Amino acid sequence: IIPSSATNVAAAKLGQTWNVALRNDGTTISWPTSEGGDTNIPPGLSNVAEVAANAELFLARLTNGSLVSWGTGWNGTGWVPVTPPAGLTDVVSIATGQAHAAALRNTGTVVTWGDNSFGQTNVPASLTNVVALCAGQYFTLALNSDGSVAAWGDNSYGQTNVPPAVTNAVAIAAGAFYGLALRSDGIVIGWGSDSYGAFDVPSGITNVIDIAAGGWNSAVIMNSAV
Repeated sequence: IIPSSATNVAAAKLGQTWNVALRNDGTTISWPTSEGGDTNIPPGLSNVAEVAANAELFLARLTNGSLVSWGTGWNGTGWVPVTPPAGLTDVVSIATGQAHAAALRNTGTVVTWGDNSFGQTNVPASLTNVVALCAGQYFTLALNSDGSVAAWGDNSYGQTNVPPAVTNAVAIAAGAFYGLALRSDGIVIGWGSDSYGAFDVPSGITNVIDIAAGGWNSAVIMNSAV
């Protein structure tokens, strides 16, 4: 049940057993899902500009470009802390995987940390000019300023095999084992595991302006005015 104090919300992220919402004043509030869970937001957390979540792992980007994390990540064998590197600053965007996390700095470079069982924190040496990033269960995606998409980490389902048709991308999203890209022409392309029809875009879906991915489901926002 969403608490009555969840007002003036600017953004929200869903975890496996608990959720977190970001208010307009930079504070956060959390509540358990139907599975129940701990809602321990770090005491005094404020000046939050962005939140990210995956399973039991939560990450907050503060307005000064620094990070705060709480919860734990599942690395396949146990729950482990996923603590940001000391001294990491100038962060403009964040993403969380199952047991790893990534940060985009204002220089267009990406920093990753946490579990690296599948190479999900091995940022390609050639990766520069990144404008957005996201993370799936054990892989990471980055959108470059030229509209291309880079992927690394677990490729058990082809989730790092970005299709050649992914060009002029303007947004990306990652599910548990699949990726999505939105092209500048409003077309959505998916790759990886298509379990439950995760990226089977229904016919008639055009003029898409934003995309989102859950564990095994996707959603889009369409421009109905076109």
